[in-house]
Amino acid sequence: MPYGNPIVGDFPQKLKPAIPRYVLPGWYFNGKQNGSALANGDIIYIPIFVSETTLFTRVGAEITTAGAGGSTLEIRLFAWNEGVPGALIEDFGSISLAAGATVEIVIALTLPRGYYFLAMRTATGVGAILEVPLVTNAVMPPLPGLDNSPAGVARPLLTVASAWANPAPAPTNFTSALFAGLYLREN
Repeated sequence: MPYGNPIVGDFPQKLKPAIPRYVLPGWYFNGKQNGSALANGDIIYIPIFVSETTLFTRVGAEITTAGAGGSTLEIRLFAWNEGVPGALIEDFGSISLAAGATVEIVIALTLPRGYYFLAMRTATGVGAILEVPLVTNAVMPPLPGLDNSPAGVARPLLTVASAWANPAPAPTNFTSALFAGLYLREN
């Protein structure tokens, strides 16, 4: 018999009882830090894995440095299409990138178990910095790096310089977890 708690199925279960908590589904990290400055017009796709059917009630970010010119961040959710973003599932709207603020959008979205892409794009202004996973410690996204180079494990996010579209604009590049600055609230 194995030591520790038995694992039911092939995925971790959420905390019980169901209490509100903020997550980047499928990710493990043990700290936060300031990320890198966001560029105007770049879409950043963050892969997530929802381990069991879950109700999410907020989507947002922690802003540590304001963007220039009244910056806003547009947020979307896309389906998983063989490892790249597919059809648009939800357009959450936009949040202000004012400094020193935790900014959220109230939602009511139930997602079944599976992979998805949270996506963000700076709509106006540049230079905003979000709180992101502490990449100097163990950061484990829900899948190995999407970049197929030897350094790919350090670049789990897909990017493209594009306007929004449905299906999602095809990614053209990779970037690090220093841009994984969105979160969802369970329950």
